[in-house]
Amino acid sequence: MTHFEIDLQGELIRLRDLQEQDIPALISYWVDSSPEYIRSIGADPRKIPSRDQLLATYRSALPEAGPGRSRVVVIVESAKGNLIGYTNLFIKSADEAYAHVHILDPAYRSRGIAQTLFPHAIRLFFRLAPIGRILMQTSPENQRVNRFLQAVGLTPERIHIADPDGMARPGDFNVYTLERRLFTPDEAGAEP
Repeated sequence: MTHFEIDLQGELIRLRDLQEQDIPALISYWVDSSPEYIRSIGADPRKIPSRDQLLATYRSALPEAGPGRSRVVVIVESAKGNLIGYTNLFIKSADEAYAHVHILDPAYRSRGIAQTLFPHAIRLFFRLAPIGRILMQTSPENQRVNRFLQAVGLTPERIHIADPDGMARPGDFNVYTLERRLFTPDEAGAEP
């Protein structure tokens, strides 16, 4: 299902549900990227799961897994069907859910796609999951993601985390907290 479309620099970009045929590209992003790239985004190459583990994780995030799933994955693609990236939400509880954004196609990095789609993806996560807030733990070294999160008005709290979410390596993090009330329409239906 397509959730949102926008024209970005003359190209139609959409947010849609994860489909089975997307999964090999997501797995390849993690297992075939260089260790240098993995480290540059704040991840630990040693924490990358096996292909089989990633396959199971992404299959559990398919919409068919139902409303009780612990992961929601939304694909970013061009109108031509080119897979650009994805964003995922890992739900631990109503007050502890973690979002991550990854641009898979290097040609689309630094083009403002994540920043443009960010508020739409966050609203979508709040619509799809019974959560009150979303946390984003970003490495201070990952200047690209910190720049875009701060450009959309978020202020981080610097925290040392020994066991961060996902594949991140331990260390200092900029932690951004996104509250449902800031990203969902008010009673009058106006968008924030």
